[in-house]
Amino acid sequence: MTSTAPRPARIGWTAAGLALVALTVAVLVADGPLPGEIGFILWWQGFGTPAPEFADVIRATTGTEGNLLIGIVPAVWLVRRHGLRGGAAVAVLLVAMLIVQPVSKELVDRARPDAQQVDVRAENSSLSYPSGHALSTGAVWGTAALVAWRTGRRRWAIVCAVPIACTSVSSAIHGAHWPSDVVAGTIIGLGAAWISVGLLRPDQPPAA
Repeated sequence: MTSTAPRPARIGWTAAGLALVALTVAVLVADGPLPGEIGFILWWQGFGTPAPEFADVIRATTGTEGNLLIGIVPAVWLVRRHGLRGGAAVAVLLVAMLIVQPVSKELVDRARPDAQQVDVRAENSSLSYPSGHALSTGAVWGTAALVAWRTGRRRWAIVCAVPIACTSVSSAIHGAHWPSDVVAGTIIGLGAAWISVGLLRPDQPPAA
C-alpha cells in the first residue's frame, strides 16, 4: 500500500510516525508532564459552563466501549459490502483499540495527571499514554471521515472529524490525560483508520 500511496500521504504519515516516536521518547525521558502541559490543562479547566457539561457528554460517548458500540453497524456494513477486505479493515481497527492501546499503556507506564497538578474531574483506572479515548475516536471516526472524503462527501468528512477534536478538549477539561497522551492516541488511531480504509481498495489508498 505504501508504494501506491500519493506522495503527500507518504510524507505526512512518515512525519506523523517520526513525531510519535519522538513524543514517546520524550515522555519516557521526562517521567512526568512535558513542559507546558500542566498550564495547557489548567487553561481549559478555567472555562465555566457549559464546558464541563460538554466534556462530560464527550467523555461518556468517545471511550473504547462507546466507539465499539457506535462502530457495530458500520463494521457490519463494511464486511457485507467489501467481504474479506472489509473484515480485514475492521480487524485493523479492533487491533488498534483492543491490543495496541492497552499494550502501549503498559509499556510506557505513564501516570495520569493527579490532584496536586490539575483538577482531576474523572475517575480513571488505566495508565495514561496513549489516550484510549483519543485512539478509539481517531480510529472509528477517522475511518468514517476518510471514507466520506474519498467518496466526495467532503462536508460529512468534516462532520465526522469533529468528535476527534472534541475528545482532545474533553480530556483537558477533565484533567484525565496529558496533551501528549492525546496527540499520541490520535496519531495511532488515525493511522489505523488510514490503513483500514486503504485495505478496502488497495489500488486506491485514501487521498492525502
